[in-house]
Amino acid sequence: MPGYLGDEEYFRSKFSKFLNVSLLKTATKDMVLSQEQDDLLEELHRKVKPFIMRRDKMSVLSELPPKVIQDYYCEMTEKQELIYKEFEHMQAHTSGEDENEENNDKKVAKAEEPTKKKGGTLVFNMLNSLRRICNHPYLFLELPASEKIREKLRIKPTDIKTFDHSGKLIALKDLLNEMGFEDENEPSG
Repeated sequence: MPGYLGDEEYFRSKFSKFLNVSLLKTATKDMVLSQEQDDLLEELHRKVKPFIMRRDKMSVLSELPPKVIQDYYCEMTEKQELIYKEFEHMQAHTSGEDENEENNDKKVAKAEEPTKKKGGTLVFNMLNSLRRICNHPYLFLELPASEKIREKLRIKPTDIKTFDHSGKLIALKDLLNEMGFEDENEPSG
C-alpha cells in the first residue's frame, strides 16, 4: 500500500529516531524512551501490526494440545528381514577381513590407516543403511552400495517399491484404518 506510511521524506523525518541502526542493535525491553519517542513508536507499531504475521512460540504453545508420543511396535517383512540379515552378514565379513589384513600387514603406511573420523563415518553409514532397510528396503536397494546384496538375493529395487514390503508402512496403514481412514484402493465390504 504505497503512501500508507507517508512518502519517504515524511517517513524519514517522523520515524528516523527508530531507524537508527545503533539504537536497534541495543534495543531491549527495559529501554527507557522519551514520551515523544514512545508515542511515535506506538503509532508506527499500530500502523504496521496488521501486516505482521509472526507469532512467538509462547503464544502458539498455549493454543496447541499437549504432545502425545505413542510407541507402535511393528515387525519387519520377510524381505526386509532377509535384506537386513544379509547386510549385517556382509558388514561383519568385510570388517573381519579388514582386521586380518591389518594384522598380517604391519607395513601399512600411517596415511592409509583408518582414522577415527573415517571409522565414525563408516559406522554412521552402516547405521544409516540399516535405518533405510527398516523404513523401507527400497530406500536401501536403490543405492549403488547395495549392488552386492541385490545380486546375491536377486532383488530389483523396482520389484519392492510398494508399501507392503515395509513393516512400518503396513503398521501405519493398520493404524490409519483403526482411526477410521479407509484405503481408497481396497473395496469396502
